[in-house]
Amino acid sequence: MSIQHDEKGQVVIGEAALALALSEKEISVNALIMQLSRMEAGCVTDERIQSIVKARNWLMSFEYPQEAAACLPYLNS
Repeated sequence: MSIQHDEKGQVVIGEAALALALSEKEISVNALIMQLSRMEAGCVTDERIQSIVKARNWLMSFEYPQEAAACLPYLNS
């Protein structure tokens, strides 16, 4: 199942985006990947770690951030 159809993956990416926005940082694919890594470091449950890793790997599957922006135009809104 792709992350696009995985509600937990979408929620985790949303949490990362919100954390970046609240700290007034740029929200980009690379920034989301870094934020997800920080979130993973603070996790205590395997299920949460798995959701974060899956979301981060999905974001990293885009060779170029422009490709991600084309698939997810709301990242650049």
